[in-house]
Amino acid sequence: MEFLKSRSKIQNVTETNWTTFAILGIYANLCVEISGNE
Repeated sequence: MEFLKSRSKIQNVTETNWTTFAILGIYANLCVEISGNE
């Protein structure tokens, strides 16, 4: 989370959304979205 905060210049994280997608355990994708205030 600290890495994401530093890359986006967010000081206070107010919301975190995780999305995952997998096909038969062969292919997987993870997406993390954060929102907050500078």
